[in-house]
This record gives sequence, structure tokens and C-alpha cells, in this order.
Amino acid sequence: MQGVNRPKVAMLLRLGLFSVVLALGGCGAREFLRRNGLEGRSNAAANSLNVKVTADVSRTHPVAANLWGIFFEEIQHAGEGGLYAELVQDRSFNGLAYTQAFLDSDASELVLGPTAFEGSHLNLVPAAQSNSLPVNQSLHGIAAQLYQHNTHQNSAETSQPVSWRPIGDTQLTLTKQYPLNGGNKIAMRLDADSGAGGIINTGFWGISVAAGKRYELSLYLRKAQPSSDSGMSVEVALESAHGTQLHASVAFDDISADWQQYRATLTANATDTTARLAVRLQQGAVLLGMVSLFPAENGVEGSVSPFRSDILSLLKGLQPRFLRFPGGCYVEGVTLANAFYWKPSVGPLEQRPGHWNGMWQYWSTDGLGLYEYMLLSEELGAEPIWVLNNGLSHQESVPTARIQGMVQDALDSIEFITGSTSTQWGGLRARMGHPQPWALTYIGVGNEDCGKPFYTSNYLAFFYAIKERYPDMQLIANCDMGDDAPTEMWDWHWYTDPDSMFNGRYTFDSMSVAKDSYVFASEYAVFDWGIPTIPRGTIQGAIAEAAFMTGMERNSEVVQLAAYAPLLANVNHKGALCPTNLVIYDNSRAFGNPSYHVQALFAQHQGLHYVQTDIDSRSARDNGVAASVTCQDDGCSRLSIKLVNYAQFTQTVALRIKHSPVPISAVGNVTVLTGLDYQSTNSFEDPHNVYPRTATFKDMSSEIEVELAAFSLTVIATAPASAPAAVAWS
Repeated sequence: MQGVNRPKVAMLLRLGLFSVVLALGGCGAREFLRRNGLEGRSNAAANSLNVKVTADVSRTHPVAANLWGIFFEEIQHAGEGGLYAELVQDRSFNGLAYTQAFLDSDASELVLGPTAFEGSHLNLVPAAQSNSLPVNQSLHGIAAQLYQHNTHQNSAETSQPVSWRPIGDTQLTLTKQYPLNGGNKIAMRLDADSGAGGIINTGFWGISVAAGKRYELSLYLRKAQPSSDSGMSVEVALESAHGTQLHASVAFDDISADWQQYRATLTANATDTTARLAVRLQQGAVLLGMVSLFPAENGVEGSVSPFRSDILSLLKGLQPRFLRFPGGCYVEGVTLANAFYWKPSVGPLEQRPGHWNGMWQYWSTDGLGLYEYMLLSEELGAEPIWVLNNGLSHQESVPTARIQGMVQDALDSIEFITGSTSTQWGGLRARMGHPQPWALTYIGVGNEDCGKPFYTSNYLAFFYAIKERYPDMQLIANCDMGDDAPTEMWDWHWYTDPDSMFNGRYTFDSMSVAKDSYVFASEYAVFDWGIPTIPRGTIQGAIAEAAFMTGMERNSEVVQLAAYAPLLANVNHKGALCPTNLVIYDNSRAFGNPSYHVQALFAQHQGLHYVQTDIDSRSARDNGVAASVTCQDDGCSRLSIKLVNYAQFTQTVALRIKHSPVPISAVGNVTVLTGLDYQSTNSFEDPHNVYPRTATFKDMSSEIEVELAAFSLTVIATAPASAPAAVAWS
């Protein structure tokens, strides 16, 4: 292609000042970049035209409709203190009761001394056993390494935070003598005989409130001595961390002798990210049940959304085609006693007992239960993928002869999701507020369980029972079962370093297109194996993942579904944090790391058909270039061209589009994701440091030269020549 006069599209747009760079053009643009420190990453290989990318639009195959999605697991306070918008931590006191070994004890009361509020040392995650999938690095295995590292560094990092504290000399007592209901049997008794007292909750590392915003309060109260005729008043306040400033308050008078729910809307008069909720009484004793506080900002018709709005907005930005939930290792539990079970997670919130998240070492209220996960799928417009426990934890395997109860539980869960209102479990869903059944196509049977005792026979028990009642359900195994059992789709997990991820872009090329070979790449990410103070990904890792994603897009007849993991992380999580996470947040801020923007760009430009994309290079390593082209409509009149440069220097790539069914407009859009160096990342202080920048250019044709910045993803969106103007892709 040498000697052909082709327009060159300048892609060095790292500052987002597109109009300036494009207007300068040529040497002027280079001088602008030089003055702003954007040169200097070039070396002898920089800008050499040694890679050719050819897209043949006459050769296509369908892209899996639900290829790009997300995987939610209750890990690193993804739900509790994250997406789940509840502001009160351990709202029913069951987490505190668990850490004090009171929840399942025979004692009826436990007086809490000062040490109860210092946190309780947790059991470490047991060492990982052999993984079932040779290509996989189990997230459980990673967890074991991380927790072992943390115990050598700081034992406090593995302590469950205690969010409840007494006010003054108030005596706090956990009691089972007056259960709120059959699901929540623990209550807190407050004795303030010596004067004003009460209890405070500090939320998830502080309760974040904003001036002028409304918050919906709910709590259950009753007199500690039902026979008492004296009136009692309780005040509930949002206040500063040390109680010196009042942000909002409400008083409840004449507390009943029986349990009663008290509700109010509190409007904050100040912005405070370290606020607390205080329940105060002047003198006497009162029993306190579930205490809840939700932001009202995104409520509908008097109800409140269970989802934190800023995190939900980031998830919507990923445009996920599916949502896999609720795990992951969270489904299994370290033991079956602390695995996730769906039936205690549905029904009224005050009746949900919650459970110890033994895998990730904190209390789950199960406020995010099966119903809320389905609401989330609906909110995101995503296909739900419901992952079941099949009788295996990380330490136990239930023999198949004893698995029938769990099989029936799985069938009941499908009825809850898809059944009519006349069924037992569909009727419960309707009473919870969703009479219309949800659609459910995919069921995952277990997580990373291949090779464990009884997995194959247990899988078969689930497979045939579900298929008998729901023959169209697609079941996902934990590995390719081969001749041992029917496989409709199987999980594939991979956590690795950047170079390995980049080099893994041909992983699926050798797999045949057949129903028994369909792959769900449900967990993959670049992990650097360090434990940073604030976990985040770098542009290098994100670009390596982008290259790997071009391989999945190329093989999207085999790879039907794909999701990055982990999705969410609260930086204050008292335990080991995974080295990289897609969305990072505290109690008031959230941002996406560079990998987030790679995932979003691929989802936005997924397309309907993959176009045969070939790379001709002078290097066996493709000079660090990967590419994928997709048709955005059935007629392939609009293309999305994804170009990846996993090199530490700028490269010029010759791009040729063959056999386009329509002439290509000279006007198109280009989006570039890159950073100033390979370690570039985002932070709370600079959440858009690595961010996709989009500009319109006027030099598009079927043959062009494209300059790719170091460690970058470039997406060119074309339009047919008949288009009246540039199309505003974003």
C-alpha cells in the first residue's frame, strides 16, 4: 500500500481539545502536542507504517445479541454500602449479634460491654483448593492470597466494622425476648436510666447527606416494659459525626406497648459525608427494631428506589445486555451455612433475617434479594442470569441423593420469577409489587465447582429437573462437561497480567461453533497481583482487555456472553480489595476506571454483524495492534472500527475497508481512549483523567492511515455517503 495517497486521521487527541488539534493539523498539531508534553513516548518504531488492517464487509457473521454484559457479586460492599441505597449499616442488629456469637446461641439476652463496639476479628478465608478449570485463576484463590497478605500487614483490615454505638452511659442489650417477627428475632434494648441517652449508627463509613435532599426514615419501636402506663418519646436525628450539628430530626411520642413502625421524611439542612443517625430518649428503656434510612431522590410514587443513583447511572452507562447475579463465590459460601438462599431474601424487608457473607467477610441484610436483582435487570434493560447453588460450598459437597430439596428450591425460584399470580411463588412476587412475570432464559448451575465431589451428578439432577418443567431454559455449566453431561453453555474465567491478557486475544479462535461449545466468559480482568491502597486499573490493563475483547467479538459465534469482574468496590471495605475493579466509590462519590470506559465503548459499538478483520504485520506480535470491525445495521451501511494499540509508542496503521455495500461518507466520528503514560488511571480527585474523547473528522474513506496513540483504543464510526450530516455517536 506504499505510494498510495491516503488521508491521515490524526488520533493524538489525548487532551480532548479536538477542535484545536484538528484545526492546527500537520506540524502545528505536533507542536501543540509537544508543548503539552504529549510527545516523548515515541521511539524508533513510532509512526512507522508496519501494520495493515483490512475489513472485508462481504464476509460477516452475526454478533451474539447479548455479548457484552455485567456480573454483580456481593463482594467488597458491592451491595451493602454500595449499589443498595440503604444508609444504615446492620439495620436489624443481626450482624452485631453474629459477631458477638449471640445470633445462634441459646442465650436470650446479651449485655454489650465496651469491647463489643471495637470490631470482631474474623475467620480468614481458607486456602484455595485445586481449581476445576485449568485455564482459570479462581477468584476464590485470589481471595485467599489477598487475605493471607492482609493478615501479615494489619489484622484490623479483616475486622467487621461495628456501626452501632451507645450515646453517653446508655446500656445496650441485644435481646431475643421480644422478636420483631419470625424472620428478625433480634432487638436492641436501650436503657438510659441515668438521663438522656440513646444509640447512634455511623452507616457505611459515615452517612452521606446533602443539603436540601430528602431521606426516608423507618424504624420499629416498642416500650421495654409493656405494662408501663407512662408515655415515652423518642427523637431520631441526622447529625454531624460528633453530634455537634443537627442536620434534621423528628420526634415520635407515645411509643406503643407493642411493636409499631414509625416513619418520617427528613430533609437535610447541610451537606455532610460523615454524618450519623441518632436515636435518643430522655430516660427509661425502649426496644428498637429495624432502623432504615434511604435517599428519596429517585423514589417513585411514594416508594424509594433500592439502588444508589450515581452507581446505577454508571451501570446504565455500560449498556449491559445481561446481568449475572448474585455471584460468584457469594452463591457458594465458604460453607453452606453462609451461602446465599433466595427465599429468606424475598418478602417484606423487616422480615428478612440476612446472613453472614462468609466468602467476603461482612454481614448482608439481603436487602438485595432475588426480587431486587430482577428489578435491577429490568432497570438496566438487561437479560437476567440467575446463578444457583447446586449443593456445593468451598468446603462441602452435598451428595446427589440428598440434593432434591435444593433442586425444588431452584424450581421455586423460577416460578417466583416467571410464574403467574395464581402460583404460590408468582403470587408472592405479585404481592411484593410486580404482578407481571419476568422473562428468564439463563440459569447458572454453581460457580467454579467442576472437579469437586458430586458436581457432575448434582448438575445432572438440576439439568433434567429444570429442563422437564422449563424445556427452553438455557443452563450454564461451570466447565465443558464433555461426555459426562450435556453442556449448553459453560463458564470461562480468567484473571491475569496485562501482557498475558493481550496475548490471549486468540484464545477462542480454535473453538468450534456448536451448541455444546458455547462459552460464557463471565469473569475476566487484568490483575496486577498487588494490593494498592485504592484499587484501580491502569490504561495499560484496560487496553490489554480491549485487545482480548476484539478476540471475543471475532469469535462471538462461540463466545455468547462476556462480563468483566469484579464490577463494584467500596474503597473503605475492611478486607482485601481486588487489584482492579470496574466502578470504585465511597459513600458519596463514584467513578469508572479505564477498564470501565473500554467496556462501555465496546457495548456502545457492539453491532449486529462481525466483519472479517485481518491484520498484516511485520511482527509476529502484530506490533501490539488488535482490531475488530462490526456492522451497526443489517445492511452494513454503518461500521464501528475498533483499533487497539498495545504498544508504548504511537503507531500509524493503514486501514482498508473492502466491499462496502455503500460508499463511505467522508464525515465520521472518532473516539479515543488513552492516557499520558501506561500507568494513567482515574481517581476521586480526577475521575475523567482517562476518559473517551469524541470528535468529528472529514477525511474518512475506504483507505486511510490512522495514527494510534500509545496504549489506546480508537473507535471510528462511519456513515454512508448519503447521510446528510455527521452522526452524533457517543
